[in-house]
Amino acid sequence: YQQTNQHYDFHPVHRLDKDTSGIVIIAKTSVVQHAFDKKRTHFHKNYDAIVEGQLPTNHISIQWPIGRKPGSIIERCCTIEGKPAHTDITVLSSNAISQNMVDQYFTHVQCLLHTGRTHQIRVHLSQLGYPLAGDDLYGGHLEYIQRQALHASRVSFYHPMTNEWLELQAPIPSDMKALMLSLIHISEPT
Repeated sequence: YQQTNQHYDFHPVHRLDKDTSGIVIIAKTSVVQHAFDKKRTHFHKNYDAIVEGQLPTNHISIQWPIGRKPGSIIERCCTIEGKPAHTDITVLSSNAISQNMVDQYFTHVQCLLHTGRTHQIRVHLSQLGYPLAGDDLYGGHLEYIQRQALHASRVSFYHPMTNEWLELQAPIPSDMKALMLSLIHISEPT
């Protein structure tokens, strides 16, 4: 817009957690932003994530409510008093880094969100015992990547003004790609 001398405003349709990479939808006008009514516009959101550990099964559906963690304004937790949250997890590959005769396992997963709670993927995977690599807020470690290994890789939706089906994709960023390339292949999901 600046290069073509067009007026512009920032009209976010949705957001990502701090340090999560990937697709963010921004409307050109406030009219279009408001047309993205959450009750009428259904987004299909897929995320790539790298978790610490090796998941026991290739498909997991998590339906645990999420709310604020007592005593914190930032952290969330799974709690019966929280709002409904639903995440489907699919294992793409399991790998390890071998250091000092010890294997540190990582699993590359794809997450499909059915709801959009704050920190939803991070909280659900941490609650399962598989925090995101680099997510020190929810139990991950910064040894192999300096942020949570979470990337909004695909968003699909019907445009609220044109009713056109849109599928947006963003390639995995270099830091997550580097972590995956440094891993020794252990197994493929069946």
